[in-house]
Amino acid sequence: SRLLQHCLPRQTLFITGKGGSCVDPIVGEDLEAVVSAANFSPEGCSVEELMEALGSWSLIVRQQAAVELGKRDENVVAELIAMLDSPNRYARYGACVGLEYAGRKSEAAVDAMVAEIENDRDMTLRFFAVNSLKLPRRGAKENGLGSAVQKATTSLLKLASTYEPEQDPRRKLQKEIANLLFYGGRAQKHQGYFPRGEGSETLDRDLLIAAMKSWLINPNGAARSDASQVFEHLSEEELKQVWGNVYHATRYPAPSGVMFSGGVRYNGIKLMANHGVKEGLDVGIRIVAHETGWGDFGRKGAGFPALMPYGQALEPHYPELEGVIDSWAAMRNEDRQKSARKFAELLATAKETKAPKLTSIEAYIDAYEKAAEGKAGNGGRVEE
Repeated sequence: SRLLQHCLPRQTLFITGKGGSCVDPIVGEDLEAVVSAANFSPEGCSVEELMEALGSWSLIVRQQAAVELGKRDENVVAELIAMLDSPNRYARYGACVGLEYAGRKSEAAVDAMVAEIENDRDMTLRFFAVNSLKLPRRGAKENGLGSAVQKATTSLLKLASTYEPEQDPRRKLQKEIANLLFYGGRAQKHQGYFPRGEGSETLDRDLLIAAMKSWLINPNGAARSDASQVFEHLSEEELKQVWGNVYHATRYPAPSGVMFSGGVRYNGIKLMANHGVKEGLDVGIRIVAHETGWGDFGRKGAGFPALMPYGQALEPHYPELEGVIDSWAAMRNEDRQKSARKFAELLATAKETKAPKLTSIEAYIDAYEKAAEGKAGNGGRVEE
């Protein structure tokens, strides 16, 4: 279906298949393996059978076996760590998931997976290892790695600032690390090490700033949004190092991950408004009052309140903001009408609030753009 989306506008679609499929059908033992994977039931398996199932080609079988291992009394941490070096790549992936559910708070297991993340050339293994280091919510994965995963923080921060164009051109591993460290919502079964950025003040500042610069140019909007939760925990001196990154991540939407890409833009508006940044005023108005299309409710719902600290500095834009209020008030949607009333109250307060002293970050934006031009074309493993 994705390919069709690309082909149709170009008018280069060809309907094929008349001559039969070029893909060999699944038959015999291969077909039996596929069916048995779909019917895999871990409850009746012995621990030895569950360990064997961790080497299955099916990631669903591996996941089910790992969850069941986490319910058993047997401690198989040593065996799972050894499995990280198995010649069977599926077993190596399964070992990561197995430790996630049956790692029994083992720091040795965390160290072993960090070593794989830092040194292995198999990006899929590194991806599974990072995801297995997520901090579970209270009561989840009782026999898993628990808080021992936080031992990996420094290594993960270093990795987040390292760009590998051959191994990971779309920075997917960095996206997972941002989520692992800072996720604070309710939609997933894990909590970030520093949910919503809380506690990030304890992190090594040089490592954090380097990672922030990398996350804010990640092509995935969710990575940028997770990282943006740290904004309010940065000092004035630290903000000077990332203002250019913050401005661009706010001004320009990420090219992918649109569903979760708004957070960095709202947080960017809020940060610039709270610090009286002149450039944030026009960017915020553009996002709130003029951008249309998918995500409109989020852009206005979060962006409108974020602009209000500008107070009377918003005066040239009152008509645009009132237009947003009027358009939502006219909708046959109770939530939009309710928000319109809230916006009207916020704008009325802003009109009575003295404008802050505005400062410019133009120099930081220019420096960011020059640095970005200088990095274009770099290859290999690059420290941001």
